Amino acid sequence: MVTEVSAYPGNLSHFQKVNYFSIFNLPDIFSLIHSACFKIVTLKPINMKNVFTLLSLGLLFFGSVQAQSSGNSSDKVRAYILDAGEKMEQALADKDAEKFGSYFADDALFKLSGQEALNGPQAVIQAHKEMVANGLKVDINAKEVHAFGNYAAEIGDYEITSPDGQVIDKGTYSTLWKKNNNEWKIYRDIVSTSMK
Repeated sequence: MVTEVSAYPGNLSHFQKVNYFSIFNLPDIFSLIHSACFKIVTLKPINMKNVFTLLSLGLLFFGSVQAQSSGNSSDKVRAYILDAGEKMEQALADKDAEKFGSYFADDALFKLSGQEALNGPQAVIQAHKEMVANGLKVDINAKEVHAFGNYAAEIGDYEITSPDGQVIDKGTYSTLWKKNNNEWKIYRDIVSTSMK
């Protein structure tokens, strides 16, 4: 708990007065941060680079603790998203556009290169019905998944092939997942072709 922190003086190089905060019965990381804060605020010339680094580390740590305490550990979210990608691929292979579309949020936006954005799962389902009717196969390859609170970002490559194995399209995608009512859904999905 911060009891009092005074304003910076005009030249921003010294604190006028600081009653530093104290932390009780917390893990060693908190003790380390507390010790570092005490040393930084009691030094006369403050190295702003050290303050910025300490604050950045603190924000990363507290963000990680918050994500884990809300059940959003990066490993769990990554595992869910990778599994969802496989299930979406299988849904398209099974010509089940409805199941594929069920992974999109009600307020989802789906954007393909050179086309107008589609809004909502029904628009996504309609767009993929023709694709699955023609027997096209989609291969999704997630490269990165980063979870932050109730959102997760996924970046990867995709390839669409015809029934005879010819590459119809390939490129990259960027997907923003959103957790709503304890369920992860695709909130934004941007697909960018690399074919000309």
